[in-house]
Amino acid sequence: MAPSTPRVVVKVDLKKKPWEQEQPLHNRWHPEIPSVAQVKAGEFFRVEMIDCMGGTVKDNSSSADIKHADLSMSHCLSGPIRVVDEEGVAAKPGDLLALEICNLGPLPGDEWGFTASFDRENGGGFLTDHFPCASKAIWYFEGIYAYSPQIPGVRFPGLTHPGIVGTAPSMELLRIWNERERQIEENGVKPFSLCEVVHQRPLANLPKAKGCLLGHIDKEAPEWERIAKEAARTLPGRENGGNCDIKNLSTGSKIYLPVFVEGANLSTGDMHFSQGDGEISFCGAIEMNGFLELKCDIIRNGMKEYLTPMGPTPLHVNPIFEIGPVEPRFSEWLVFEGISVDESGRQHYLDATVAYKRAVLNAIDYLYKFGYSKEQAYLLLSCCPCEGRISGIVDSPNADIRPKTRKVPSGPRIVRKPDVLKSTYDGKLPITKNPSFTVLTEIGLMAPATPRVVVKVDLKKRPWEQEQPLHNRWHPEIQPVGEVKAGEFFRVEMVDWTGGAVKDDDSAEDIKSLDLSTVHYLSGPIRIVDEDGVAAKPGDLLAVEICNLGPLPGDEWGFTASFDRENGGGFLTDHFPCATKAIWYFEGIYAYSPQIPGVRFPGLTHPGIIGTAPSKELLRIWNERERQLEESGLSSLTLCEGTPEWERIAKEAARTIPGRENGGNCDIKNLSRGSKIYLPVFVEGANLSTGDMHFSQGDGEISFCGAIEMSGFLELKCEIIRNGMKEYLTPMGPTPLHVNPIFEIGPVEPRFSEWLVFEGISVDESGRQHYLDATVAYKRAVLNAIDYLFKFGYSKEQVYLLLSCCPCEGRISGIVDSPNADIRPKTRKVPAGPRIVRKADVMKSTYDGKLETTRNPSSSSYS
Repeated sequence: MAPSTPRVVVKVDLKKKPWEQEQPLHNRWHPEIPSVAQVKAGEFFRVEMIDCMGGTVKDNSSSADIKHADLSMSHCLSGPIRVVDEEGVAAKPGDLLALEICNLGPLPGDEWGFTASFDRENGGGFLTDHFPCASKAIWYFEGIYAYSPQIPGVRFPGLTHPGIVGTAPSMELLRIWNERERQIEENGVKPFSLCEVVHQRPLANLPKAKGCLLGHIDKEAPEWERIAKEAARTLPGRENGGNCDIKNLSTGSKIYLPVFVEGANLSTGDMHFSQGDGEISFCGAIEMNGFLELKCDIIRNGMKEYLTPMGPTPLHVNPIFEIGPVEPRFSEWLVFEGISVDESGRQHYLDATVAYKRAVLNAIDYLYKFGYSKEQAYLLLSCCPCEGRISGIVDSPNADIRPKTRKVPSGPRIVRKPDVLKSTYDGKLPITKNPSFTVLTEIGLMAPATPRVVVKVDLKKRPWEQEQPLHNRWHPEIQPVGEVKAGEFFRVEMVDWTGGAVKDDDSAEDIKSLDLSTVHYLSGPIRIVDEDGVAAKPGDLLAVEICNLGPLPGDEWGFTASFDRENGGGFLTDHFPCATKAIWYFEGIYAYSPQIPGVRFPGLTHPGIIGTAPSKELLRIWNERERQLEESGLSSLTLCEGTPEWERIAKEAARTIPGRENGGNCDIKNLSRGSKIYLPVFVEGANLSTGDMHFSQGDGEISFCGAIEMSGFLELKCEIIRNGMKEYLTPMGPTPLHVNPIFEIGPVEPRFSEWLVFEGISVDESGRQHYLDATVAYKRAVLNAIDYLFKFGYSKEQVYLLLSCCPCEGRISGIVDSPNADIRPKTRKVPAGPRIVRKADVMKSTYDGKLETTRNPSSSSYS
């Protein structure tokens, strides 16, 4: 048992420089940096830390300290701390270090912090091409709350956490890091890649002696220069943990860190009072001095038992993060969408980083309309507890990212007097600007108690046999099947996205042979008019409120599947080439599956697709940019074929697979009861369509047919905001048509008390380094989660489908710490106790194709 008062093992003096501390700090990773303290397993101990800039940023009214910051000196860490067991035997390579955060906070008497973005020539940030000037905001703490004189009218609860916590690498792991990061810096990145749109520099942060602090190794020591040239910078997260930047890693959390050297040599630093997902401005959390109170345990041989290599050696692992029970609660959210199309209008292929950039720009421009400066919004989104989620990662060519922010009221605007502290930008690199506009006020809505059925379906009939025929393409000339007035309460019924082709049986052959050219049957279009019968016009905004939704009565079942690799596949189709299927049955809000026994969870029903018809010009833009992507060598969409007038429209009409400017295949799992969608209107009447109903979905819908797909209904109300596109939506491309909807999330969502977090970085299964590639990082994170759950008796196919349909989260933790983007899906906690008996499994077909499959090294398997 530990004493009630933690033993202080690392103490800092804020009046001294990092290298003057009694226990000198370090800012590099290297196995030869000596430990400064020792703790025993189970001991309760305290570590104090200075801020990430080593005290060089001051509480004053100037951003000059940010503009001229020496980033080679950043991230001064407390440690290393040697960890031994109760008998005094040190942690060994191959062990797992279980680290529990018992308490944390700012250092007493130093309750302030800062958020900043660096000058573009000196580190920049995620949006450095839009914000090239150094900027700074000071924050003061009142208990759990933070406020800033530079961003008035904002006060929010923070979630304090360490930005960096990790163990020392072995010499072999250090060599792997330096080699892969050197390759990406020397080779650059291929053309038509995110480097052209995410104006980030440098590509990697290779070892440099400048600014190097090595703890007890003095600069005069003979080995200092050699170690300084080998030691890895602390900027990106890697296999040892390191710069994790997980905003939920607060009180009560546990971190399971791999041990690569004797004693583990634990180090920590970069304390944050609060942070938004992605920490987009780079120095983007509320940076502060602080402390951690910790306990450690050593799990002998735990790396082999719990961590699965995600690369060519047993060293290519990632820590596991168990999130604690504390987090802020907010009742209202806005969601801003981003797709894989950059500011020039160019299409990128499933590029989550480009999509996240576009989503963040959407959020900034929206907040700007309410009186904030864009610099204020940039720093605020970087440090407030907003979320960056991956909604769709399989609907080619567009990855779909949505940061959630606290709702901004659309009433009185703030008076823009104070602003963030800002320096001049003296560089010569081009700056990117987006158009922006002003805002209107909310419109109240009223509806009768019983919804009028506008679209009804008969599940005994095929989609083309319905009385109101369905459609599965986007085109402005598809005629409406119904009309509703603004404020009217109405009901739309929908078939499942395959149109009834998938059956409730014990075979996956219907999935294997499914014709994907016929999927996504949508109900509509529905023409929208105002109370005077005047139709919605191009340039208006359609406000759609979801009042109720669910499965069709008498049809309370659904399915989750992954397609054969030759027929659509999924996000991990190189690992799972066979078609698979699981059937789910609904008990009220709960779902269970005979194919995945022992699992029952509450769903969050939502429409996968809701959108308005594109104009002819927008349709041309879609087809042209997606055709360019396909012709450049990446497989994309295939346009359909047909006969006479139908044939012309069919050849022009866009497939419904990706989300686009009109909304479309959004796949936002929180878009449930009480949510509002603000859709741009491109044609007269708006021509609203919806379909692809989901009982539940995980972020990313990774197996492609990955939600719990079902037939269902929506009960809706609509309002027309005249000229709303100009007022609320900011073009994110070369024309006014390059906009994205805004999604206001409703008050209903499942609550879970325990979570595990699985990390992914931009390194693929071969060990190759990618540059800030959020898609590669998400793939690695999902593979980590699959292999972990596999150890408890689930088949990998069961886990693949489960992570695709259960309400797990895919969050972007770091998007600026080059070269590694940092993604972490959160899943419901899996107990580490008795394993389930693997008897039932998902339905699976054979894979008859010839494409190469990918396998991960896995050190253990369980039956």
